[in-house]
Amino acid sequence: MEGIGAICFAFHFIPEFGLISGIWKSIFHSISAFCNAGIDLIGSNSFAPYADNVLINLTTMTLIVVGGIGFPVWWDVVRVTRKLVEEKLSLRVFFKKLELHSKVAIASTLTLIIGGAILIFALEYSNNSTIGTMPAWEKIMASFFQSITTRTAGYFTISQSGLRESTAFVCILLMFIGGSPSGTAGGIKTVTMATILISTWAVIKGNQDAELFHRKVSAAYCRKALAVSCFSLLVLISSTLLLSVVENADFLDIMYETTSAIGTVGLTRDLTPTLSVLGKIIIIMTMYLGRIGPITLALILNPQKTNKRKLTLPEEAVLIG
Repeated sequence: MEGIGAICFAFHFIPEFGLISGIWKSIFHSISAFCNAGIDLIGSNSFAPYADNVLINLTTMTLIVVGGIGFPVWWDVVRVTRKLVEEKLSLRVFFKKLELHSKVAIASTLTLIIGGAILIFALEYSNNSTIGTMPAWEKIMASFFQSITTRTAGYFTISQSGLRESTAFVCILLMFIGGSPSGTAGGIKTVTMATILISTWAVIKGNQDAELFHRKVSAAYCRKALAVSCFSLLVLISSTLLLSVVENADFLDIMYETTSAIGTVGLTRDLTPTLSVLGKIIIIMTMYLGRIGPITLALILNPQKTNKRKLTLPEEAVLIG
């Protein structure tokens, strides 16, 4: 996938930067996009110079999604594709043949990408600091790029500091969720979010089990999703509080910075270059905990390794809400 991405990038970068430099930049940015790193060799404005370039935008967005959706999903897609070819089945049954994890990851990813793009497009439509002066088709492309890059990629084609406060908050939510499990993206992950939402809906409806796509989700996995989310939220709250103490900056910019760090996104509202030494240390620790913490916690809380107590404690009620 990185090789295909590099070839696509090369069609533009070689004419612009020359053969050797163009090949190097194509390879570098393809790997960076696939790995959701967001590091570029273009300049301080990231991919903003290519906001109207369809090839650069589509290639980058595709690599981000392919890397961030998770390798188990791709193995499952390959498995089902082979089965369809061998058994000559219709494409209509493709989604039904996928495992539950793949269905949730794909559905959540599409929902967040499309939903995020619609919100960004609507909120930024008349903002001249971002997409306000762009033609309609470019506004749509920039909105999708912003929605996808907040899934922990880090590239940008529009000014992050120019975003309206409402849009910045939408981006904060997208960054906190991130990509899918066992992929190159960060965040609490799409499947974690979906598991929490269906568990909440099950409680509201009075159902005993959390169900999705006609399948029951184990209570152990629901507790695991809640633990990972609470851990990430605790790190986010702590880092935001600490950074607001040591830095004299707008609170939204600080929260944007810490959420970007915990999701290993790499986006900033121009706050990163102005951070003090102590502020940089806080962001470094937040990035480390954001990437390693949820994975480690998920492994520790593996339902198959959970110790089963021989004794059950007496049950007693507590008041909720």
